Amino acid sequence: MKRMVLMLILLLALTACGNTPVAQQTPAPQPKPTTTSEASKPTQTELDAKLKKEAAQANFIELNSSPEKNKDKRVYAKGGISAPAPDGWEFTLSTKEGNGNGMYSVKNLSRIFDIKAGEEVKIYGTFSGKDSKTGMPIITATILEKVTK
Repeated sequence: MKRMVLMLILLLALTACGNTPVAQQTPAPQPKPTTTSEASKPTQTELDAKLKKEAAQANFIELNSSPEKNKDKRVYAKGGISAPAPDGWEFTLSTKEGNGNGMYSVKNLSRIFDIKAGEEVKIYGTFSGKDSKTGMPIITATILEKVTK
């Protein structure tokens, strides 16, 4: 019996001494495999070309009279800049359409902000609805091209 108790004490002592924690090794992060969708993401140039191809000419009467029907429609418009914000993020675009004129509120996301009142531009973007203050149709432009006369 004494031997059993002695062996039990010895076993507990050895277990307590030999149980030093081993540093856990975390596996090195594996590089994320490129999926086909990431590899085939279109470039900004390709997206711009697609927008230009799909955009319809903005029609002030149509957009102004049916804003819900035309929301997110891809459009382009050509006209003169008036009332540009100092930072270039917003301006009013005045266009000649048929026998009349159109005025659009433009949110400029094109990265071209050095614009001045009176400059002629062509914009491409999406129709975003009507401005609640002015009632003008809003175009969110992602492409802005300055037109030389």
